[in-house]
Amino acid sequence: MSCNHMDQTRPFCSAQDQIQWGVLFLARQLRGHTQQERERCLQEVWEWARRRADLLCLQMIRDYRECLKASGPTYIRHRAWFWRNRHNPEFWSEWERRFPKIKTKTKPSALQAKLGIELSEIGEGSQWRGKSGAD
Repeated sequence: MSCNHMDQTRPFCSAQDQIQWGVLFLARQLRGHTQQERERCLQEVWEWARRRADLLCLQMIRDYRECLKASGPTYIRHRAWFWRNRHNPEFWSEWERRFPKIKTKTKPSALQAKLGIELSEIGEGSQWRGKSGAD
């Protein structure tokens, strides 16, 4: 169930939290792929989200790319968010809810469809609903 349908006072459901969860999701899904494979996947998903005017998903992809550099304000903000919450049991409950035994080795061609499903659950107010929606 996405945060849209829940009480917005629930921990880890703010727009900024949704972006951070999106970065974690992308990191887990794209781990083990070559830089070229990652970039091809991200470019396909970026274009799809751009056509749908899904600003939250576009920001997730932008922040993920920035975090790959392992420096700069986006990377520092993401690391601070993770480290600030690492001892919070609610954070780990939310982690388990969002990433239940998620596979970290996804074929690049299947990533867009998987992201469409998963990010619709991650993204608060996201219009990203997978390939079944109108393009």
